[in-house]
Amino acid sequence: MPDNAVLEALADVLAPALEKRLRGTKAATGTGTSYLDHGPGGLFATAGVDPVMFSTRVKPSGILEILPAYPIRYTNPLYTFLTGFQTDTGTDPATPCAACKVGGVKKACTTTAVFGRYCRQTKEIDLTSIGKLINRGEPTDLRLVNPVFHGNALTPGGTALSPLQSELAEAMVELGISFENLMSQQVWTGNPANNNVGGGYMEFPGLEILVGTGKVDALDNTSCPSLDSDVKDYNYQDVCDGSPSIVEVLTYMFRYISKNARTMQMEPVDLRWLMREELFYELTSCWPCSYITWRCTTQGDNNRGTVDAGDMIQMRDDMRNGRYLLVDGKRIPVILDDGIPEDTNTNNANLAAGEFASDIYLLPFSARGIQTLYLEYFDYRASIRELSGAPGGLITSLFQVTDEGKFAWARDVVNYCFVMNATIEPRILLRTPHLAGRLQNVKYVPLQHTRQPFPSDGYFRDGGSPLSVGVEMRERWPSRVFLYGGISPHQPGALERVDELVDEYKVSGIKLYPHDLVAGELRSFRMDEADLLFPIFERAQKLGLRTVAIHKAIVMGQVPIEPYFPFEVGEAAKAFPDLTFEIVHGGWAFLEETVFLIQWYPNISVSLEGTSALLLKAPRKFAEIIGTIMAAGGAQRINWGIGGAVLHSRIFEEAFWNFEFPPDLVEDYGIPPLTEDVKRGILGLNAVRQLGLEVEDLKKQFSGDEFSKPRELAAPWSCLKAHASS
Repeated sequence: MPDNAVLEALADVLAPALEKRLRGTKAATGTGTSYLDHGPGGLFATAGVDPVMFSTRVKPSGILEILPAYPIRYTNPLYTFLTGFQTDTGTDPATPCAACKVGGVKKACTTTAVFGRYCRQTKEIDLTSIGKLINRGEPTDLRLVNPVFHGNALTPGGTALSPLQSELAEAMVELGISFENLMSQQVWTGNPANNNVGGGYMEFPGLEILVGTGKVDALDNTSCPSLDSDVKDYNYQDVCDGSPSIVEVLTYMFRYISKNARTMQMEPVDLRWLMREELFYELTSCWPCSYITWRCTTQGDNNRGTVDAGDMIQMRDDMRNGRYLLVDGKRIPVILDDGIPEDTNTNNANLAAGEFASDIYLLPFSARGIQTLYLEYFDYRASIRELSGAPGGLITSLFQVTDEGKFAWARDVVNYCFVMNATIEPRILLRTPHLAGRLQNVKYVPLQHTRQPFPSDGYFRDGGSPLSVGVEMRERWPSRVFLYGGISPHQPGALERVDELVDEYKVSGIKLYPHDLVAGELRSFRMDEADLLFPIFERAQKLGLRTVAIHKAIVMGQVPIEPYFPFEVGEAAKAFPDLTFEIVHGGWAFLEETVFLIQWYPNISVSLEGTSALLLKAPRKFAEIIGTIMAAGGAQRINWGIGGAVLHSRIFEEAFWNFEFPPDLVEDYGIPPLTEDVKRGILGLNAVRQLGLEVEDLKKQFSGDEFSKPRELAAPWSCLKAHASS
């Protein structure tokens, strides 16, 4: 049998099994997402809305918008540097015919660069769910005025769409934004030490590593100090009040690198500063004065130096509008980059509330006309070419390559449900690290911090309550953050949403709200509606969840008040004795009814979210609420909560720790004392028991994290007060 005939016969046998493995066992589950734009429960299905829509998404900006990216197949390239010439050997001749010294031999050093590997996938889309409209009133003419996604050198080009174009376009935009956010940070913070063992996720070395010291040869690990960058530490001095001044430090860095370039005959060099926008504006507020008066001295008591404030203001504004720093009379361009890491008092004990710290970089983009800072990516077109000879085009029909080989795509299909998976293997190269500089740990105190594009950032702002923010918090502090996931019982796919919350988001409980807007209609429910709620509780319990939280007591707007009564929670607690039903905002209203429920059902607890605000404004009312619950034997079923989006929780927690019941409540009503053990329980130990966790295990996991270390916290409001008085 001819070779090609053998291959065809083999393909006929293997094709069904191979196709099943490639299509049905990867990521698609057969359950499409419930987060669609149109149709029942659609995000944009509300009748009567104005067609003009604005986006408030903050896109990341920075170096990735200007760096070129080149396709390549080499996974481990080698780059050789001629690093210098050693000392001459021998002795100078004593006579004209004697041997002379031998010229010093040259030395070389070799470096390399490795790819990272990053993948993202779209949400799962059910073909049979998209394209539906509730009725003729559903808007189909929505128009987004400003784009939500622009992209950069490491994002898929096919994702720069309007999310209103189609359900698939929206899913692709979400994927593109995920890559944009990820790569904007990885270009700085990428570190192969974070790679997964199996190789599914790998990070390339980012600029925090590339602009550094301690360079070694990639082949024999010998030291290569001539390749070291100029790295300095400002030691958390204020950008406008350090010694030596920031102007002096950055000027010397620029001179040091410029001399390297000149004496190594690498000019012209395209040098540019890179820093965060907040730091740039604080820096330029004091740069002109320091620059103009640097090392100006006067002698004698009556001698004074005079500077023109107008000149300094003009210099400041010119630098800000032109995006440059004036160094030795030269305008050095500045690139503002949101991806440069920024420390705050929450992760750095050297900073007080309202203070920030980050690094300033001086990077060479080219030297002698050669690009010295650029991106590379593995060219997946080579992979497709290797597979193009597969019989019947079986393999290549399942995969796609876009963006000149930058992204590889795979479709995963189960029946009518599918996801799109995208993978990229990029790296950033700094070919001349010896022409790069970095000033670390520069402190700055802006009056107001700008919004940030990354959901994990404290200055990120969006609408609703995206679970992804909680997920990123948990990834950062895995032993301190436990998530509840929201369920809307009247929304289509509520049961499948429970599966998604557990399987994808790994939640520790579910959260319900008495009201929801479903297909433009206000819908409510009672916790004892067995047909509607009990299947959800059964699914949650089957999947190992222990807690169901329900918003009560605080009415959300001008809506019927009855759904906020806690009465029917008891029926759910009786039907599911192995679940804990947590009444959120417990005691704010309907205190007596809440206490009766706690007395009757051992699996009902309360959260003080919102109620804790009474500590500062109505402390006796707060004492009456928790004292009444404690008197009913509920001390171990009270969970601490804040719920505030503006105020830091510290003032409430300190107030609670120092709080004592009024003596007359204890003496006249028999309320048990609020001991330190009770306070510890309310502040966390009760929740630990409720979630089925072990305190000692958590303590071991806490050990060594940033919150377990001694920290000196600034006084509440101190930063704002300092700015107000200046």
